Amino acid sequence: MASIAVLIGGAVAGDLSQPHYQINIALAMLSAFIITGAGNTINDYYDIDIDKVNAPTRPIPSGEIKQNTAHKLSIALFIVGVALSIFINVVCLVIATINSLLLYFYARNLKGTPLIGNLSVGILVGTTFLYGGAAVEGLAIATILFILATTATIGREIAKDIEDIKGDRGVADTVATKYGINNSANLAIAMTVIAVSMSPLPYTLEIFGIEYLATVMIANIIFITAAIQLLKEKTIKSASKFQKNSKTAMITALISFLIGSLL
Repeated sequence: MASIAVLIGGAVAGDLSQPHYQINIALAMLSAFIITGAGNTINDYYDIDIDKVNAPTRPIPSGEIKQNTAHKLSIALFIVGVALSIFINVVCLVIATINSLLLYFYARNLKGTPLIGNLSVGILVGTTFLYGGAAVEGLAIATILFILATTATIGREIAKDIEDIKGDRGVADTVATKYGINNSANLAIAMTVIAVSMSPLPYTLEIFGIEYLATVMIANIIFITAAIQLLKEKTIKSASKFQKNSKTAMITALISFLIGSLL
């Protein structure tokens, strides 16, 4: 998925018919794939105690891969992923380095930190699009996509915390367990409002045409409808619907960016 997000970011922000941009995007996609693999591996390394109970057949808790070997593998993958970004440009090198560090510390420390963990996930999702944009030297439009994806993802992640609150109580610190369903719902809605309010920017800045605006408004309607429902009923059931509808809206918003870049 990270590689696809990089491709979308590149397609939206630059001209992929240019041979040197095609090479850059290919390197960025491979780099993102490897760094994501490193992130998944380090996440499994630090989740071994949880996985022994919830997923005992996974490679590390089952003993198929030694825990120390998994740690070394993740570090090696991070290094390779970042090294590939050197051949793209300086901006991509910075993004790859920051994301690698964020993935490592998210697995080690930040995952269990309310709000900071949600923010980390949002940034990691948003920067995959930014990475693709940077690879084709199209940071302006990619930055807007980064902000929209980040804020929408944070809202969705908080809603997911509400959905999981029963299982998390007494086990994990999340926004929902620490601040309650009501405050968490308000924060999820606020993040969605920010994303929706910024979505017309590519049109108002004359980056994309009316076709983009028409399509992104469909995404906004889905976002707003979900937010209104959660505002009226701040319940676990409503939060579950909110995060599922937000995912649909995010996919629709991505389609609108692709339409805007092509027309």
